[in-house]
Amino acid sequence: MEEACVNYALSALRGAVNMYYHYRSRGYPDDKCISIATKYMWGVIGSSGVISDERMRERFAYALKVMGALIPAILEALERMPPTPQAEESGSQGEGAWRS
Repeated sequence: MEEACVNYALSALRGAVNMYYHYRSRGYPDDKCISIATKYMWGVIGSSGVISDERMRERFAYALKVMGALIPAILEALERMPPTPQAEESGSQGEGAWRS
């Protein structure tokens, strides 16, 4: 049960990213998209039960720290990769394609 609750809370991050892109694709400004995604994320985290249980909150916080440590390594590896043929043809540059 504890693992399911923590995993549900962690899924809030992915859901927030999806929410962000959904509203960006509809022309909302970046700061509004971040605000909407943040509210969504906290709603999911709150409903997961990890905030009200000390043990789950610690496990959730630890998982976030691990994710935080992994993100720079992922970004560094992505930056070293050569552009794909599709990106070169379209001129797409990651998040910039969503911000047009």
